[in-house]
Amino acid sequence: MTTDDGYVPDWDSSDTWQESEWEAALKYSDHLASRYFRMLERFDDLPNAEELIAAKLGKQNFFQLEDVEYSSEWWDDPDDFDDMDPDTADDELEVLDRIERGDALFFETSPVYTKSRQITLGWCNIVGSALLPADRFWGIRVLFQLGRLVSYLSLSIGDGTFDNINASIIFAKRSLFQINQIIGDIEAKSSEVQQYRPMFNIVNTYLLENHDLVVDYLLDCNKRQKDDKKQSDR
Repeated sequence: MTTDDGYVPDWDSSDTWQESEWEAALKYSDHLASRYFRMLERFDDLPNAEELIAAKLGKQNFFQLEDVEYSSEWWDDPDDFDDMDPDTADDELEVLDRIERGDALFFETSPVYTKSRQITLGWCNIVGSALLPADRFWGIRVLFQLGRLVSYLSLSIGDGTFDNINASIIFAKRSLFQINQIIGDIEAKSSEVQQYRPMFNIVNTYLLENHDLVVDYLLDCNKRQKDDKKQSDR
């Protein structure tokens, strides 16, 4: 599938992309996501909705990435282990302590990533237990946006070596855009359904904290880019 102007990203050459090329590729993925949700809303009641949507979209991935083995155990708050299985909590912490720069899962040790993950897990609970039935689909759309936020940050941080700093910067910028979009959507729904306001105010507080962390991280990435340029100019 292509966009209206026929553009399809050449993911195989992404190692050499500049920021503008990354932005074009991400707009392409936005186009896919938009089409997916339009079709999901249209065909959701059909028993074979997923197969029908897949056939319409074709075999497309929002990002083409190397396979990474992700952790299967998560907790809501890195500072709160009361709900963790005492037999596995120490093992989980020991694994994180052993992760160093250059490891594929280095991004899991970054505060900016763990904050976004915490918010996403919390939103899963909200969708499952707090939203009115009529708002569940809206909640899933927000969950998708939060999933993209987590994905953007994991891709930006990666193994912590920042070998492709242009990609790290564009994914960090996309993270900020995603946070702002989520905040706007949640504030609009708060105005529409007043009973959500106290709960959503808490979510927005966490999102603003995450926003500040991403800004600091982006500034660090920009500094790395300038330092790399100075090195290459020598």
